Amino acid sequence: MEAIRRSFVVSCAAAVLLALTGGTSFAAARTPAPHAKPCRPARSARCLRKARGPEAVIVSPRGTMSRADALQAFAQTVGPLPGVKPEPGAVDRRMFESLSGPFRWAAAYLKTMTRAQRAAFAKLLNGSGRGRRAHAAANPSPAQVQKWTQAANTAATLLGQHLGVSLFSAPALPLDVTLLTTPDPDSAAAEAAATPVDKNGNWATGLGPGVSCRIQVFPIGWQSSNPDVPIIAVSHEVAHCFQFKLASTAYGTLSASPWLLEGGAEWAGDQVAQEALGHEPHDSGLTNYWNAYLKYPSIGLFTRVYDAVGFFAHLAETAAAGTMWPKLREMFKALGNPAQAYGLAVPDGNLDFLDSWASGYARTPSLGAGWDTTGIGITPAKPPIPLFGGTGNTVASLDAGPRSNALARVNIADQVLAVTSFGGPSFGRLRDANGTTYSLDSSAYCVSGQDCTCPAGTDGFGEQLPTIAPGVAWVALSGNNSATHVTLTRMNASAWCRHPIDYSPPVGTSNITIGGGATGTSYAGGRNDSCTLHQSNPLPPDLYFQCFFEIAEPGSSAIAQLTLATFRYTGPGQYDADTRGTTVWPEVGFTDLANTFDSAQLPQDVNAGGFTITGVSGNMISGTINASMEDVTQPDAANNVAGASGSFTVPLQIAP
Repeated sequence: MEAIRRSFVVSCAAAVLLALTGGTSFAAARTPAPHAKPCRPARSARCLRKARGPEAVIVSPRGTMSRADALQAFAQTVGPLPGVKPEPGAVDRRMFESLSGPFRWAAAYLKTMTRAQRAAFAKLLNGSGRGRRAHAAANPSPAQVQKWTQAANTAATLLGQHLGVSLFSAPALPLDVTLLTTPDPDSAAAEAAATPVDKNGNWATGLGPGVSCRIQVFPIGWQSSNPDVPIIAVSHEVAHCFQFKLASTAYGTLSASPWLLEGGAEWAGDQVAQEALGHEPHDSGLTNYWNAYLKYPSIGLFTRVYDAVGFFAHLAETAAAGTMWPKLREMFKALGNPAQAYGLAVPDGNLDFLDSWASGYARTPSLGAGWDTTGIGITPAKPPIPLFGGTGNTVASLDAGPRSNALARVNIADQVLAVTSFGGPSFGRLRDANGTTYSLDSSAYCVSGQDCTCPAGTDGFGEQLPTIAPGVAWVALSGNNSATHVTLTRMNASAWCRHPIDYSPPVGTSNITIGGGATGTSYAGGRNDSCTLHQSNPLPPDLYFQCFFEIAEPGSSAIAQLTLATFRYTGPGQYDADTRGTTVWPEVGFTDLANTFDSAQLPQDVNAGGFTITGVSGNMISGTINASMEDVTQPDAANNVAGASGSFTVPLQIAP
């Protein structure tokens, strides 16, 4: 069974710790935990916006959507459902040019809906009941209906040729294109939706006689003056029809794989739209999707929705000729199982994809092959890329979660550069200032122009290190199905000669255990745990402390992060997470990858626990944790409180 990590973070401002570290200088490429204001109540607009991050809607790292969030997405984009109060911040309606996703996500929970909710769903499914506050558009002309029907047939023909399957072969799935006269005022950007329906107009859960793929086009679509819109909009929707054809049971009954269903449909639709138009489609929605993908490489693929189009674009640019469309067809067949679908595309052996996934975010083709990414409608956006410079014995650490990426620049100096990878397989690349590319496997290099010869009598005597150029190097790290970590350590040759093999930072131990709504135990005895003292912090006293504890949760792809933060450190001792004061202000946060919450969301009479700093000695720090946190991404769960407890003694490093 795959051991999936959970990452637990303890943060505390600690000006006095710097003096206790002996002046050792380290740097880490980890992003400091934000000191946000308390998020109360748990499902307020700001809390939900924080949980959703840059995504259109909240999706768990398992690639699924909860019932509450599925009904929220539907109520805020398609139309009202009795008993579902729209929560501002839960959905970014600007990202929904297609309503196929909200229909499908809600349909997955039809059996759990009330009778009134099912009636409202059926009414909206059949194009009635929308736009109670909207003005009805004039009826479309026969020419407009014909134009959109022809666009759908063109897309169906091209997609069928690429995917090797026809909508019209037995069991047939005919297209039914309908131009509606009333839009939903809460989703004015939505142009169309594809929904599988049976002969009675009900949501269809499988192929059969009378079942069709209905494509509803809203006035903002069919009244658009953009001549590209018909083929752009229906190509995406017809791609959904093919998904239903290939995996009808999963499509109709599971709220799973939004990254595959929406990102895959977007990529496939873009390809045939360009074929039909003869040029790249002019699509503002695609621009938004690309920007969301390119600016946030650390977001796990399974939590993405429409912006997963960037993943499929990179998959296509690294696939062997003639293999992308057959691969996409097989992924569509497995859409009910996100891990299986992903594994079909990106096994560990797909090095062409994995070793260039993170580096493509650099968007700098002058660095050479693999340092840019391409795709229809791509924008020039890219993420901020940190530079870790300075001199001395510096460690730059990169961490990539499952199916996510990290990117940094590091100044290579001194005599020896040691690269240490741990955790899951470290895919990616290291490019030195001269343009030479290296793998991220654990290794050591002699900086060009330096003498790295080890004298007789040392452990490194006779070792010949490969060379690497001094100056600014680029490091790109990709995680596949598990979290992965890489550190780059600069050292002098004498240090290397004493320890030519064991050049990794000191290792510690921890016995952090997770309980309550999430279970897990320490990963590898705390082998990969570490703490960082950050020197750049806008809050007094301008330093804060951060620890990362790697926890395995068997059988789950969730990665959680528990954050305990105190803005002012008053010395060793206990810090309660529900305490507020002038000298101590800790907070607790439970993170499900992109979903972050803090202790203020707990009931006032609940003590969220805390942590203790017991001491700092050399490059090691010791302490204990005892904290709990409500997971508001699963408000309907009977037990949605996660807890962390245990002790730790782990390495300490200092970041700029």
